[in-house]
Amino acid sequence: MGRVAFSAHRGAWLILVSLLVALAAACAERQAAQVRLAADAVATAGSRWLKPQVASPTGTGTLNLTIYWPVRNPRTFRPATIPDTTQTIVLQTKQGETQLREDVIARPAGAATSSISFSLPAGNNYALVARAYRETAPLPAGAQPIAQGGAVGLNILASKRTKADIDLVPASVPGITGLDVNAASPGQTITLTGQNLGMIGGATPSVYFGSIASPRVTPLDATSLRAQVPSGATICKLFVWNDGVPSVSNVRFYALAGIALAAPREPWDATAAEYRLVKFGAGLKVQATPDWLLASGEIIEAYQPLPGVVWASSNPLGGSVDETGQFTASRANVATDVTATIGATVGKLRVTPVGVHKVVLDRTGITLNAPPAGQAPESKFTTAATVGATVETSYPFNGGVTWQSSDEGLATVSVDGTVRALAGAQKGTAVFTARAVDDPAIAATGSVTITVFGDLDLGVD
Repeated sequence: MGRVAFSAHRGAWLILVSLLVALAAACAERQAAQVRLAADAVATAGSRWLKPQVASPTGTGTLNLTIYWPVRNPRTFRPATIPDTTQTIVLQTKQGETQLREDVIARPAGAATSSISFSLPAGNNYALVARAYRETAPLPAGAQPIAQGGAVGLNILASKRTKADIDLVPASVPGITGLDVNAASPGQTITLTGQNLGMIGGATPSVYFGSIASPRVTPLDATSLRAQVPSGATICKLFVWNDGVPSVSNVRFYALAGIALAAPREPWDATAAEYRLVKFGAGLKVQATPDWLLASGEIIEAYQPLPGVVWASSNPLGGSVDETGQFTASRANVATDVTATIGATVGKLRVTPVGVHKVVLDRTGITLNAPPAGQAPESKFTTAATVGATVETSYPFNGGVTWQSSDEGLATVSVDGTVRALAGAQKGTAVFTARAVDDPAIAATGSVTITVFGDLDLGVD
């Protein structure tokens, strides 16, 4: 812990001990020392060295003790180790193992300081033992200190001013042992876990993001609380103050304004900036750019390694995304949010797979007569028929198809969907296929049955 009370300029609660020795006693001691030194000089006349002198401290001094009681000021960030709820301090003065006195200092209502003075003989190895209590004096039986400590090895010398700083160690120092997320944006809420995080004396703990206090803290129990990230937060360390006592923290928090997502756009995609259209089965590379919040003069390289991006697709029916942001569209016209998450902050891009759904033929079976080779067909026999194809898409793509015959020795198909029996062909069946130009994987098929010229014409199904 930091020192309890070092100096008012350091914002701490100072317990200042100073010894003022009466001038008359100091003068008498100085005169006596001069007399002893003269006698020793006479006794050692002719000797090369004077005999070394060891003088025991004599005289008395006044111990002046001032206590600066904690004053809660949420706008001031200052270290302290006297808990806010302290009402009584018991101070014991010892020399070696001998207790010389015990003083009880009660916290006066409405006062910021308390002072006490008493006399002590000059001497070595003094110790001051201080204990802070939440109860008021007189202390009830069984009262337990909420902080204790002191100053040891003090030498109180005549005509010298002695200063002692008292270290108090609170019994309930708050500590942070975990975060649900270590990155978030101002206005979002994070959860801290640790010890001594509950309310003490009816007061809510304070959480500081660097030097900025959280505007909303909600204790959950003694081991956890929620804190809202304040406006102005930057990448910083987290601290918890409870009952005026700060945590010792090496917990790094990463503040960011948001995450921007970017991805290439197809020329035919006329949707808004936060949307993308992707053809069925196609890929889309999504880039994430976090907007980290830094204090003035800082650079992001100083905080490496930074938290990484976690990628996800909100609806797997629409597609999937890998750990690098590579999105692969499904073959379903289902929108999904591609999300990039860092802590509690999420960036997203709405992606919708689009494309050809199906090809529909206006007829799926026909029967044709094959004329003899070199002979003109008679008008009563059908040797050709046209099949119509419609391409159904979720976006106005090219609606054209390509045609194909499975056996051009029986029948051929022209670009306009005309199926024609080949002259001289024998009886048989062929399959004709219409494939979407924009997505050849989408196709429709029909069959053509070829009869020999002069057989009964069964017509078109």
